[in-house]
Amino acid sequence: RERLVELSQKLGISVTDYKKLVSRIQKGEKSRESIIKDLKNISEVNQIKPNSILIKSFINSKSSEISNVFSEGLINIRKDAYNILSKIDPSKTENFSKILN
Repeated sequence: RERLVELSQKLGISVTDYKKLVSRIQKGEKSRESIIKDLKNISEVNQIKPNSILIKSFINSKSSEISNVFSEGLINIRKDAYNILSKIDPSKTENFSKILN
């Protein structure tokens, strides 16, 4: 409890707000992990059916949004996202590099 109070004071927020912040961060990481699982599935389908119009359409329409989601968070998850996305659509590797910066 003392450490929690100390951290919240350093950030200049209440303990309650600090707890909410930590919760939002944890939920964000869980969301990114869930998206990684979906991207892995898409990658597997892409290996079976290369150049599928559905996958191309999905990546074309969502690449910026996905890059934005993964521009924050734990670096290992961001690296996974970058590697998977670059494998699915190598032509967008430069766009996906935003994830690692």
